[in-house]
Amino acid sequence: MKKKSLFGIVLAGMLLLGGCGGRSYTKNSEGIAAEAYTYAGSAPAAAGYGFSSGAVAADMADYAVYDEEADAAEPAMGMPDVGESAATSSRKLIRNVNMEVETKEYDDLIAFLQTNIAAVGGYIENSYSYNGSAYNGGGSRRNTSFVFRIPADNLDQFLSDVGGRANVISRNENTNDVTLAYVDMESHKNALRTEEQSLINMLARAETVEDLITIENRLADVRYQIESMESQLRTYDNLVDYATLSINVSEVEELTPVTEQSAWEKMGSGFMASFHNIGRGLQNFGIGVVMNLPYILIWGVVLLAAFLIGKKVIKSVIKKIKERFKKTKENVSENPA
Repeated sequence: MKKKSLFGIVLAGMLLLGGCGGRSYTKNSEGIAAEAYTYAGSAPAAAGYGFSSGAVAADMADYAVYDEEADAAEPAMGMPDVGESAATSSRKLIRNVNMEVETKEYDDLIAFLQTNIAAVGGYIENSYSYNGSAYNGGGSRRNTSFVFRIPADNLDQFLSDVGGRANVISRNENTNDVTLAYVDMESHKNALRTEEQSLINMLARAETVEDLITIENRLADVRYQIESMESQLRTYDNLVDYATLSINVSEVEELTPVTEQSAWEKMGSGFMASFHNIGRGLQNFGIGVVMNLPYILIWGVVLLAAFLIGKKVIKSVIKKIKERFKKTKENVSENPA
């Protein structure tokens, strides 16, 4: 339906004197909500809009004319010719990648990531670091989490560079195609722009306060919708132009094997890992002893003092018992029954 007819019906519905309007929501294959606006009802007569000004009423009557030829040539609003648009412009793809990597050269890898992200035109959106200062019994390790925003054209090369410098444990990528939602929103915005210009023309010919208020209210609503859609389109553009990479970097002593091992390789690596774990266990035990040495010394002194005091008390008790036994024995000897 031609955009002029659309506005006439919408405005008539706003004044409760004309056709009715409805809004339906559909989802494309990627789950992106796309609004499709459909309006039912015939275009009312010019007088039905409630304008007191003859000039403005005439404009509205002309605005609500249903042009069958134009309607046949123009795609319905909310259902743009996506195939043609997609053919003439690149698709709108939002890429998100999650990676977990490990390395023995932790400092070098962190420095590489921070330097290379700037070199490819990206930036760090968020980061979190743990410096491994806390002792956890199993050997603490440093790790850092980054959220990078990278130009979509440079994402694959950046991922390749990271894979060449670190051992990739896991990688998850999803691509969200928002082409349908984007084209639909652009089409709706353009329709609102046309409506905005028509309202401005009508505003210049309004002759009564009532007509001015009605047109200005609708104009304010149209401009609000345009600003909202432009904001959403800018958000889409940012997400499409800059891919999001979430990466967690862990420091390790031994890298996790990336290929399947044979039985002999598994036995050999397991045997060596056992020795490694024993050595690390002894090392951790020694570290734990040194770390807790002040407590050990304090408790050692307390226990030694308790032992010495207890020993002295016991000796004193034993001595008293022996003296009593000796006196009892002497009394029995001096006074036999």
